[in-house]
Amino acid sequence: MIDFRCPKCRLLMQNPDDDSGKVLHCIRCGQAITLPDLKTPLPALPPEEEDDDEEEQERSVRIHVGAKPEDWLYIIAGVVVIAVIVGAFTAFTILLEKIFK
Repeated sequence: MIDFRCPKCRLLMQNPDDDSGKVLHCIRCGQAITLPDLKTPLPALPPEEEDDDEEEQERSVRIHVGAKPEDWLYIIAGVVVIAVIVGAFTAFTILLEKIFK
């Protein structure tokens, strides 16, 4: 089975492998869709170019690491909020113990 989406309305459809290479129409919006031909192999990908530019490599590493500097502010604020909640709960528990003792 060939799974594919309509490029216009994004409807997910399936057709048998025998339909590969045919032009079909979306059942929702009528968009013409050419199914990939499964009988012809895909062309080989071109070899990657080597880039020795250190700045570009460093930028690439920064992007993949994830957290931006301002994200740490949210993490610290979250930890502070949790600490305040835990402290308030502890103080409330101690107060209740003194009242009902």
